[in-house]
Amino acid sequence: MSKSFLLNPLPPEADRAAVEVAMTRWQERVNRESDSQLAARLRGVTDEKHAAALLERLFLGSDFLTHCVLTETETLTDFLARGPEPVLADVLADLKRQVSICDKRQELQALVRKARQRGSFLIALADISGLWCLDK
Repeated sequence: MSKSFLLNPLPPEADRAAVEVAMTRWQERVNRESDSQLAARLRGVTDEKHAAALLERLFLGSDFLTHCVLTETETLTDFLARGPEPVLADVLADLKRQVSICDKRQELQALVRKARQRGSFLIALADISGLWCLDK
C-alpha cells in the first residue's frame, strides 16, 4: 500500500471531531475482522500515511463514503493495492458472473445494488485520491 495520492490539504474548517469518531469506528471494524489476512491489510491502511490521509478525506466526504469505508473493506484494500481500473473490472465481472446464475428478481436487485455501491465507492476513491478526474 505505497500509493502516493494527489490529495489537497484538509480545509481549515474540516470537522476534526467527525474524523475522530469515524477513525474510532474504523479501528473497531478492524478489531472485529475474523479473517486474519484481511485484518492485517486493514491495519496497514492506517499505518500507511497516504492511505490514512485518504481515509480522513473519505470520512469528511459524506455518510455514504464513511459507510462504504466500514462495509466495503475489501474494495478499499484492493483499490489501495491495485488501483481503480482492475478493481472496477473485478466488480463488473463478479456482477456478470452472479447475474448469470441468479434466477430470483429480489436477489438480482440486491446484486445490482451491491455492485452499484462498490462501483460508486471506487469512483469516489479514484476521484478523491486524484487518480481519476471527474470527467473519467
